[in-house]
Amino acid sequence: MLGASDTQQVAIERAKAQGVYVITTDNRPDNPGHRLADECYSVSTTDLDGALALAKSCRIDGVISYASDPGALTAAYIAHHLALPGDPLEAVRKAQDKFLLRCEQAKLGHPVPECVLGDDLVGVKRLWASAKKGLVVKPTDRAGSVGVCIFHTPPSWSALMAAIDKAKAVSFHGRAIVEARLVRTGFQFGGDYLVKQGRVLFAAYADQYLFQTPTTQAGLGNLNPSTQPAAVLAEATDQVAALVAALGLSDGVYNTDVCVSDGKVVVLDFGARLGGNWLAEVHRYATGVDLTDLAIRLALGEPLPDLGDWAHARAPRVHAGHLVIHADREGTFQSMAFSAALESVVVKKTVSVRPNQRVSPYRGTPDRLGLLLISSPDREQLLPIYAAPQAHFGLALGLP
Repeated sequence: MLGASDTQQVAIERAKAQGVYVITTDNRPDNPGHRLADECYSVSTTDLDGALALAKSCRIDGVISYASDPGALTAAYIAHHLALPGDPLEAVRKAQDKFLLRCEQAKLGHPVPECVLGDDLVGVKRLWASAKKGLVVKPTDRAGSVGVCIFHTPPSWSALMAAIDKAKAVSFHGRAIVEARLVRTGFQFGGDYLVKQGRVLFAAYADQYLFQTPTTQAGLGNLNPSTQPAAVLAEATDQVAALVAALGLSDGVYNTDVCVSDGKVVVLDFGARLGGNWLAEVHRYATGVDLTDLAIRLALGEPLPDLGDWAHARAPRVHAGHLVIHADREGTFQSMAFSAALESVVVKKTVSVRPNQRVSPYRGTPDRLGLLLISSPDREQLLPIYAAPQAHFGLALGLP
């Protein structure tokens, strides 16, 4: 198990419930998942050769980077060298690189924003001169809004160069991508897909609620089911199926961000792993399909349950979502007290902030203070919470 964060504990628990001996590793020995594992180590999930050496010494039967982008390539690297179940290494490498992913989408004729690499100054200048609706700059290999800068109007050249330098600085490989900004219609939405032998067997979709700042946006939460029309969701699934085939992916659970722009369905991002922040649990509560369990079975090469009726998304049993606990200003954390309305719908929670810890305004995953899984048979009960989450967290912050 590459990673043992608070939101990855669910996969450790599910694997152990299956009778699997779980070994965790990452560069955070204080991560809570390590305490649940049978063995734990302090090898970084992005250290390809270090993780491979550990996997060899432990004589593992399977490897998974659960709901985490940084370890996805490492999992494929280990599986490749040890002949374990998993996607082809080159397929994952392309899937996890935002520029190579755009190239594959363009080859398929799918709608994508015009984009160039940050080091291609000729291409950047051309895009800068033509992108009237603004630009988006991001690292080619990071997730969770890390290093992302969104310009809603054409920026100055110096501001654009500064954003590219910032994105390259946090990229694992020092690369950035610059894209024309898309103006979306309605909710951005996300999907998680179960794929076996290259075929999409099941897709679950959820509306995405985003925290907007002048220069970026970060996911606040997802709410299943999505309110997008069935035709839009079907088109998204078709594009993902074609993309999976083009990339050469075969067996796994994958995640996307999708929007509608200028009347076209656009797959904004793709991850060769499950969605983070308990998204699999969101889908489990809403549909009854346990993608965590299935991802573990795929990683071990075990047969899946009968999937005959999974080609069609199951009707939601309840409305379920996750919600990131976050601050909207800088300060030191003192306490939090959920509103009665929020407390009544919380199914599961994890809090990662400590008293007197300095907190920052939410810009992405590193600023997360905790996470909630919420559920209700009545969507209207959840919507006011997503509309104004700060009013329901009851955060008390001291001076920075």
